[in-house]
Amino acid sequence: MVARNNSGDISLTFTKVPRQVTVTDSFGDITLVLPPGSATYRVATRNSFGSTTVSVPQSPTAGNMITASNNSGNITIITQNDHTVAHTHPASSSPSA
Repeated sequence: MVARNNSGDISLTFTKVPRQVTVTDSFGDITLVLPPGSATYRVATRNSFGSTTVSVPQSPTAGNMITASNNSGNITIITQNDHTVAHTHPASSSPSA
């Protein structure tokens, strides 16, 4: 999977473990949501201005490769289990009891 954008956010959610993902954005946030499970990833990120959060199982020898590059914006790479914590969507949030 390859995704490129010059201006704007890129958000990808995977239901199966991707073998290779390369995402490049110039101005905007990159969010990758990977499936839960025991799969490990070799993650490489480059971010000039913005924060980088990676909370997926990683291994330098993993066969699943994730590359994310951004000039200005945040990079977030999480599993679906972390998705509800990391991002809240007003349309799907439940009211407090």
